[in-house]
Amino acid sequence: MRCSIEIAQPTTGWRRYPVLLLLLFGGCFGGERAVRHAEGYHISPPKRWESTDKGNGDRAFKLKSGSLVAVSSSCNRHADADLQVLTRHLLIGVRNVVFIRQTYLEVNAAQGLYSSVRGEVGQDPIRFEIFVISKGGCIFDFTLLNKKEISASDITEFKQLVKSFRYAKREGN
Repeated sequence: MRCSIEIAQPTTGWRRYPVLLLLLFGGCFGGERAVRHAEGYHISPPKRWESTDKGNGDRAFKLKSGSLVAVSSSCNRHADADLQVLTRHLLIGVRNVVFIRQTYLEVNAAQGLYSSVRGEVGQDPIRFEIFVISKGGCIFDFTLLNKKEISASDITEFKQLVKSFRYAKREGN
């Protein structure tokens, strides 16, 4: 499969972090069909989060702390894949990956996998909080990342975003 991706030049120091681009369009890996995003799902981001360029993802936010949040969905491939495998796919391009913690979390009557991860992109450290869930034949990826440590308040708000997720498959989706 070939994804045609338009990448706007970042205006911040994130230019050196191609992994962000992977997170924003992670549905482009593998398979033969084009990515079809889920329609009609709901999330409630904190009001103070600033929407930013979502790339080929569904939603993206820039936090005052410098952290970034990306939310993506894909409905026509691998919805039955193991959540750990799906999480690892989000980390393609990250070296020296260390899973600090992984926990299964029930959200919207489905089990998802929540992971705290650290790694490196180039020579630079990067931190992630990742939640992956499969629901109604679709895969949803929630990612919080920062090139520094992620603050406890950012993690708390990110978990609230994850827990706000609601999706009921609709006809044609």
